[in-house]
Amino acid sequence: MTAILRAVILISTMFTLTACGGGSGGGASTNIPSEKAEQLDTDGDGIADNTDTDDDNDGVEDTLDAFPLDAKESVDTDADGIGNNADNDDDNDGVEDANDAFPLDPSESVDSDGDGVGNNKDVYPFDSKPVLWSTFQQSEKHRGSIKLAVDPQYFSELWSVNFSDSWGSEKAFLTASERHIFRTVGRQLYTLDAHTGDELWSVSFSTRDSLNPPAYANGKVYVQTGGHENSYLWAFDEIDGSLIFNSEYGNQWSEYYAPTIENEIVYMAGGYYGGMYAFNGSTGNQLWFKDLSHYDKFTPAISGDYAIAYTGPELTVVDKLSGVEIFTVTDPDYDWRGWSTDAAPVIGNQNNVIGYQKSRLVNFDLERRNISWALNGDFEGDPAVSDAGIYIINDNQIVLLDEVDGSILWRWPAENATLTGHIIPVIDHIFVSTDKSVELININTKQVVWRYGETGTLALSNGILYISSSNRVHAIDLEGDRDHDGLPQWWERRYGLDVDPASDQDGDGLSALQEYAANTSPVLADTDGDGLSDSQEINEYGTSPIATDSDGDGLSDSIEILKWFTNPLSIDSDNDGIKDQVEINAGLNPNDMKDATLDNDNDGYTNAHEVYAGSDLNDAQSIPVIGDWGMVQGNASHNGYQAMMLNAADFTPRWTQSFEYSVSSPAIAAGQVFVTGNGRVMSLDITTGAEQWFNDAVSGDISAPSFGNDLVYVHTGGHEDTALWAFNAQTGEQVFRGEHGSQWPTYSAPTIFKERAYMNGGYFGGMQSFNALTGEYLWEGLGEWSDNWEPAVNEDYVLVPYNGDIKALDHDNGDVLFSIKADEIAQTVVLGSQNNVITYGNTLASYDIESQKARWTSKSSYTIYQMPAVGNGLVVVVHGNELKVFDEFNGELVWDWMPDQNIESNIVLTASHIFAASFSKTYALNLRTKKVDWEYDLGGQLSLGKEGVLVISSGTQVAAVNVAPGK
Repeated sequence: MTAILRAVILISTMFTLTACGGGSGGGASTNIPSEKAEQLDTDGDGIADNTDTDDDNDGVEDTLDAFPLDAKESVDTDADGIGNNADNDDDNDGVEDANDAFPLDPSESVDSDGDGVGNNKDVYPFDSKPVLWSTFQQSEKHRGSIKLAVDPQYFSELWSVNFSDSWGSEKAFLTASERHIFRTVGRQLYTLDAHTGDELWSVSFSTRDSLNPPAYANGKVYVQTGGHENSYLWAFDEIDGSLIFNSEYGNQWSEYYAPTIENEIVYMAGGYYGGMYAFNGSTGNQLWFKDLSHYDKFTPAISGDYAIAYTGPELTVVDKLSGVEIFTVTDPDYDWRGWSTDAAPVIGNQNNVIGYQKSRLVNFDLERRNISWALNGDFEGDPAVSDAGIYIINDNQIVLLDEVDGSILWRWPAENATLTGHIIPVIDHIFVSTDKSVELININTKQVVWRYGETGTLALSNGILYISSSNRVHAIDLEGDRDHDGLPQWWERRYGLDVDPASDQDGDGLSALQEYAANTSPVLADTDGDGLSDSQEINEYGTSPIATDSDGDGLSDSIEILKWFTNPLSIDSDNDGIKDQVEINAGLNPNDMKDATLDNDNDGYTNAHEVYAGSDLNDAQSIPVIGDWGMVQGNASHNGYQAMMLNAADFTPRWTQSFEYSVSSPAIAAGQVFVTGNGRVMSLDITTGAEQWFNDAVSGDISAPSFGNDLVYVHTGGHEDTALWAFNAQTGEQVFRGEHGSQWPTYSAPTIFKERAYMNGGYFGGMQSFNALTGEYLWEGLGEWSDNWEPAVNEDYVLVPYNGDIKALDHDNGDVLFSIKADEIAQTVVLGSQNNVITYGNTLASYDIESQKARWTSKSSYTIYQMPAVGNGLVVVVHGNELKVFDEFNGELVWDWMPDQNIESNIVLTASHIFAASFSKTYALNLRTKKVDWEYDLGGQLSLGKEGVLVISSGTQVAAVNVAPGK
């Protein structure tokens, strides 16, 4: 409103009169304001400005309006006195609004990747998604550079991990997905959490001749194994390591770089006489094969429609979909230094390919199909290509070469260090590995702006720099928390967020900062999908918001809380010794500890006993099955358990047999007791102890016997004359002798499972599998190189000790299916009753087979845990001079017993008693009273067959005791 108009209005209001009526009495009131400040009404809405909260009626209150009297303007971002509607540069950053991606933010004006984050703040300004290091030298083009903006002030070490089995890992290449890294070490493929370094799963290829570095794409991890006509491309699920496919390819002892993947096609080196393949990345079907010169240690590159290989004296270019050759370019000056190229073709920016050797760098022109230039030098490592040109190490300096003519554009000489060949160019900087450290060089100033005191092969994926050596990986976070909100950049990018840390995007009651701390999703109210919100699990129940079954009892957290009202943090809510899920499946109450001790069907066995033994607790005709004592600790699980209910009043000696030589621990089956000694295998009648037969044709150091398939088995050791022997159990006649290699071993009784025999053996350790009926050799697998252990076997796996851990092997071929990290074990492992495996030695431990994680451990500083017996929900073990009884489910010590003599025997466990022996005495401990209720004046190794006879082998004597009359 103009000043003149304001004056006219003021004068007119001063002289407006109101008519009077009837004398000097009252009359009509006036609208004249009583104060001058109330005489203005800018928007003419009848409300004077001094009381009007929006003078110009533009919908913006005066207190928030930069122009309260101008309805056309309300904001002046840059405070230049010109409202944003009229201002063509609202943030006054020198970029007109029409050209400014962030017209109201003076710190940003460009968003190259269109991800809503300005280039100045975006660590990946040219990529809307995180850039991954998914194969050799980052991508299918093998350029080895990343368009990443770095600032050392935000760098921090995330983690470091050591590998114990690093043999054979000369070049420590690794690849990564958004959440995981993948690394081969020796013949083991490891998957680690990218942000914590925790091992998630691993696969052993110990039976393969070689294992090459991994590649990643579309949720799958790919590796090649090598050998001689037994080579495969393998694909595994990124999350759980499950096998997707393995496809055979031709090979002749060659090793290669990681496969190259583009658009669900896997391109890789291979061929019996050299070549490259293409496979379907989802199905494993071979798409094509192209013959090449016979070189190894390379991988193809992809450029447009081409798949390209540089092997020996030529560059080969084929159609990437069909494998049909398009053209080749001969390299007459190729510097041949063996049949390993140790390189991969690098795709340039000028429709070119860079090939390299130790002494040459050559540039191939794909359009003209010739060599455009070549350089001689002392090159080290792999070149990297950025928009600026080609970076490579030459004569201990980094040089930047022009792609057009190879001329030097920039150089950086190393001082007081040797460059090892590993470089990664980023925006305005370059990472380089020396023999002393990893350094970050500012390209413009040529100054080292950051240094890390480790060295190795470099990879940069999703904002993390990995430094990988033969036995170690270090992870450095390069992004940090650039907006200082407590949320790291990688986490916000993972979920597509740039949010207030106090916000709750998914409405689950947890702030973004709390979700980050809990490793939950800020966009899913129930991260693990178990029916309980993240907030409920963390704040109400204390359960894991990222695991559906926090206590691992087979019942989801929500089912336990909402349906069964059990404790989601305890596998045995009522502490009756039976897991909640087992009770529910058996029809018992998981919240009633008394029902485990009842006998529902009145068959003389408690409900708990029948649950453990696998019989029906509601059917009197279904009673626990008692098997033969056929091998180490009775059976292929080696658990030393017989589900017998015994009464010490029934224990009576049956017979004693003496020999002129020491005999082994017995196997009991088919009404006989089988022992070995003095170069012979013998059978004794279980009723009388009389010798039934013997066979002394066995040569070598003889193991204790095993029984199965109506045959008696022994394992003999020597030097390359080791064998598995089988004899007819009734006659002693030899059935077969199956040979394998060894070096003066001492073996235990072989493990017999159905029609297979599994046992320790191999010239440099390992284990062997034979057909238990014919003696046919089946396969050799991984196993510890030590004496006196044997595999444990169930329907699913063959479990062996190796390198201190447990390896689960495939029944059919011996391939390692998974590994369980254990505490330096080298003994026969014991299978428990709840899909668990128990180890012993310095530590007694129980490991869950499904998750491959420890359920519990009990460490010992000085004394060793001996081989335990497992049953009735108990683990019974000798520890020092004590016999200890642990809860199988949680590892708690239930009770212990101190004998008057040291226990030297194995442990035999029944439903009612524990049998253990010293050198001179055998004891029976009552599980109910926890006291000895029987002793026998002979000690030794113990066996208990289904006949109800306890057999004691003591040097030159074997004795039999009836413990279950009528069996």
